Amino acid sequence: MKSARPNWTPAETKSALMTSAYAVDGASPFDVGSGHVSINRAIASPLVYPAGVNDYFGFLCGLGAIDNPSLCANNDIEVSDLNQPNIAVGQLAGTRTVTRRIKNSGTTTATFRSTVAAPPGVDVAVAPSQLRLNPGQTKTFRVTFTANSGAVFDEYSFGKLTWKAPTTSKAESELVVRPTALTFPAEVSGTGVNGAGEFDITFGYTGPYAAGAHGMIPAEKDDIRVTDDPGNDIDGALDCYFAPDGTEEKCGIKFVPFDVPAGTALTRVSTFDAFTDGNDDVDLYVFDPEFNFVDASGGGTAEEQVDIPNPETGEWTTLVHGWETDGDDANLTMFNWSVPADPANDDGSLAIESAPDSATVGETATIQYSWSGLAADNKYLGAVSHNRGTEVLGLTVVAIDAYSGGG
Repeated sequence: MKSARPNWTPAETKSALMTSAYAVDGASPFDVGSGHVSINRAIASPLVYPAGVNDYFGFLCGLGAIDNPSLCANNDIEVSDLNQPNIAVGQLAGTRTVTRRIKNSGTTTATFRSTVAAPPGVDVAVAPSQLRLNPGQTKTFRVTFTANSGAVFDEYSFGKLTWKAPTTSKAESELVVRPTALTFPAEVSGTGVNGAGEFDITFGYTGPYAAGAHGMIPAEKDDIRVTDDPGNDIDGALDCYFAPDGTEEKCGIKFVPFDVPAGTALTRVSTFDAFTDGNDDVDLYVFDPEFNFVDASGGGTAEEQVDIPNPETGEWTTLVHGWETDGDDANLTMFNWSVPADPANDDGSLAIESAPDSATVGETATIQYSWSGLAADNKYLGAVSHNRGTEVLGLTVVAIDAYSGGG
């Protein structure tokens, strides 16, 4: 590829490989990506989707992976707008427009026309639908996706966008779209014993809507000590513990039981760097009442979190693993919360101040909420539920750190 197209950038080379690949029968883009690579077809690609350093910085800024004002100022793009050949919209509530740039990689001026095989349940419009490009010229187009009456919420749907000039081969892009009834943030946060916040939601349906308040729930806290595991290996630590002479102290683990009450919508288990006595790296492994493994969190610090939606009632267990403590042990606090599923159980510490009572497809609305009366020595968890009649569409978790007091 590099010998045949020495002037292509890595992004342009990748683009050509993707848009020239041929389909694999019975396979979706989740199975094979763009398809089976054809080097000869890639070399002959008439169009490429260019992307440079600023594109990737914009993508990372939009993703929230970079928090640097000098890099992210005026360069914060939606994840779906990264200039890749394929287009994925993970949450389509009503209508969504994405932007792309294409470049004529041939040696002659050509007029490229677009055709679309729309994903089932989604209407697709390309504007402009044709582009006249000189050799090396780049132009921008937009693709608008609109969920129609055939859309199946929360299921992925697949299609194709093709660009072709009369005398060139075609350049195909995969379209992957998941229509959804509602888009909303997974989590919002705040500080203080009293406070307020707001967030936006976008509707993918027309009909009833109600927001419910669940919380605020103070954390149950366990002050624990876990020794260092010199092998830095959870499997080895467990083999050590279940040996005839195994102990928690010897093997670098600590089992911490916690109760999950009936009617819980979400249980969270967390540890924090600020609540350990050093520069410790611990990991969490969570087991249900039958001691079946459910989930884990294994980052490079003591900042760990496991969420369990709609958990089974009973006594659960967290295994804290001393992956690499900064001495012989780590002394830390483990926090857990269980947020009730029924908003009737809310004690008034979390309140919905303003919310729509109906939904119109494609419209965006603002939810305003407040919290009050929290104790200044704990972390709290609650949620705002999004409801269509009796159906719960999802939860926005509300996490409040009241240790700072104020509010």
